[in-house]
Amino acid sequence: MTEQTEIMNPQTGEVVETPPPARDSDPLTRFVENVVDGQMAGVISSDKVRRKFIQAATLAVQNNPQLAEASYNNPQSFAASIIKAVSLELSVDPAMGEGYLVPVWDSKARSNVIGLWLGYKGLRKLALRDPDITACYADVVFDSDQFEWQTGTEHEVVHRRDITRTKPEPADGDVLPPHIVAAYAVCRFRDGRQIVRVLARWELEQVRDDALTQGKRRKSFGPWFDHPEAMCSKSALRRLLTRDVQLSADAAEVLSHEAHEGPARRGPSVATREARAAGSNGDIMARLG
Repeated sequence: MTEQTEIMNPQTGEVVETPPPARDSDPLTRFVENVVDGQMAGVISSDKVRRKFIQAATLAVQNNPQLAEASYNNPQSFAASIIKAVSLELSVDPAMGEGYLVPVWDSKARSNVIGLWLGYKGLRKLALRDPDITACYADVVFDSDQFEWQTGTEHEVVHRRDITRTKPEPADGDVLPPHIVAAYAVCRFRDGRQIVRVLARWELEQVRDDALTQGKRRKSFGPWFDHPEAMCSKSALRRLLTRDVQLSADAAEVLSHEAHEGPARRGPSVATREARAAGSNGDIMARLG
């Protein structure tokens, strides 16, 4: 006999039963299907779109043991984040770079829950949906580049990249790489206007510190360590879109939550977590099977 799970739909407050899982799918895929179908009845009308989001969410969970654990323990937050992605028409496939399902620490629940964080491509995609915006992009400025920008009624930027420089060395310790001096974002409008938002290095360091620190905890892993240049570009674009461009209410809400959600609790210790990482998904799949 196949078990069904009762889950509350966050939009209607109605308690619904998830349908039985497909027999030919693995336990992790069945879990994602159960959660998505249980909370998104009526939200996704197209079976093609439904399968697309189930596949993307399954891939994200498979590649992140901590995300898998948090999703299993908090299926409602998992489904709520997917619903947000569906409403914004953004993929949660990490390879697409539009939206990411991220485990974040919930101090009230005293556990990790799932949040939706927007990637650079997702932010840019949302901006370009505005019919008045014709172009939108961001970039990072290195210490050997030529960079000039002008504020006032006419926002102008001149950025000449030094293509002769060698590949910079990675930063030592918990610091922003020294070759990054600024980041900027540009939006051009159909009427000829252009808005430029520039973040100096100290502003980027502030954004990074806020993202890595929550209370007394300090995160020692994540995209700010693995992809600092991309995160600087995203930060500049995010600042421009939240302060200078009118986003949809759903997009503004996601960005607001992203700004206040703290880093996930990694576990009893880094060594213990890494030792368990290889078998974590297998343990969860055993519980789901």
